[in-house]
Amino acid sequence: MNQDRGGYALEIVLRVALLVAVLGQVVFLASRYRKRIDVTHDRLYTLTDSTRRVIADLKKQLVIEAYFSKDDQLGAAFRENRLMLDNFLDELVQVGDGKIKIEKLDPQDDLDIKQQAERIGIKPAQLQDVGDSSLSVKVVWQGLRLLYGGERQEIIPLLRFEPFPTAYETELTPKIKALTVEHKPKIGFLAYATEAEAPSPFGNPNSGRPH
Repeated sequence: MNQDRGGYALEIVLRVALLVAVLGQVVFLASRYRKRIDVTHDRLYTLTDSTRRVIADLKKQLVIEAYFSKDDQLGAAFRENRLMLDNFLDELVQVGDGKIKIEKLDPQDDLDIKQQAERIGIKPAQLQDVGDSSLSVKVVWQGLRLLYGGERQEIIPLLRFEPFPTAYETELTPKIKALTVEHKPKIGFLAYATEAEAPSPFGNPNSGRPH
């Protein structure tokens, strides 16, 4: 009887260990291959094909420094807008497949980060927050610096709080594309004047003559 109980207990332990191993593998794979599913009617959180093409054309890493106030420092009216922006940035990371990195920096809690933000031209805004029974003014940071390949950058001093996620895509995708365009050297052509057209160092000899 004791032998049967021991065998049963061992079987339970093995099953639990197997279940833990399987769950651990699922969590590991989910962390590496996350897939977001957009269930909204108008597919508001799905990147457009044009944005996907811009990301696919990235030859170097794009680092997006997000100088953001923490969500709990935002007024209630702006938290939903920030969530939309966070979701959009996260979608860029997922589609970028290692080409895009997001760095969240909070200037309100770190003086060094605040000075760095102001040095590159990012400044806070004062926004009115309507509470349940009062009106208050909050200092809010929501600026971005786009760094492409450690060579080119685009500064967005203050990204507006938008009511739709597509508005953030409309704002940021053209800026990302502009950073990735390779600037080709301009080729100039020298035009030599003919003898008849050569200008006189004394001005036009025919000027002022009556016809």
